[in-house]
Amino acid sequence: MEEKKISEGVQAIADFLKKAEEDEVLEKKISEINEADELEIAPKMIRLATEYGFRFSEADIGHYMSQKRELTTDEAEMISGGCNDNTTATGIGKGIGQWIKVKCFAGECMVSVPEGQKSIKDIRIGDKILSLDADGNPRTGTVADVMEPREMPLLLVTFENGSQWLTTDTQWFYCGGDDYACIKDPGARKAITAQGGTAGVCRVEETGRTELVYDIIVDGLNVFFVNDIAAEGFSLS
Repeated sequence: MEEKKISEGVQAIADFLKKAEEDEVLEKKISEINEADELEIAPKMIRLATEYGFRFSEADIGHYMSQKRELTTDEAEMISGGCNDNTTATGIGKGIGQWIKVKCFAGECMVSVPEGQKSIKDIRIGDKILSLDADGNPRTGTVADVMEPREMPLLLVTFENGSQWLTTDTQWFYCGGDDYACIKDPGARKAITAQGGTAGVCRVEETGRTELVYDIIVDGLNVFFVNDIAAEGFSLS
């Protein structure tokens, strides 16, 4: 059932792109959206597609990008509209999100689950993991989706409490409320820890390693704990 839902979303993206090639008005609207703030592009594009009868989610966009790389050259060209597939900064077709931010973790990173910890590469749809509600209270969340792994350069992020992440350079951590921060530009913001405290980023280092990275989506707030630090799940906005 899950595979059918994902494939329908991916097909909706392909159909939307084809429609854009045939409809000058839609093409112009997509171009205007591409001028929006980076984090607004995906939600605005999804709303526009819905107006035209094409329904897909941010997760579908992520799956679309992974599937598109597995297509033949001709198929990828037809679906993508000839875009340059750069993974971290790629226009999907005529613009479904100028920036696909690959926010993922190395397979060895551990996710907090009710029984203890589990490596992120072993997390599956339907698994129960530790999360938070909108008021910051601990809750047991359910994994709603798992993104396809892909190879990406890794950074080593060290937090004030000694916890570390092996992650990509666009990963965000959760600070509470509606506040999130990127590891590359955290400012004074601090992440919530699994123990209920907070910890800021104290060091970000290049590792020189390129490995498969993994990401998940959690129901509710879409937050989970990686090596005891609250992380944002896969999202384009």
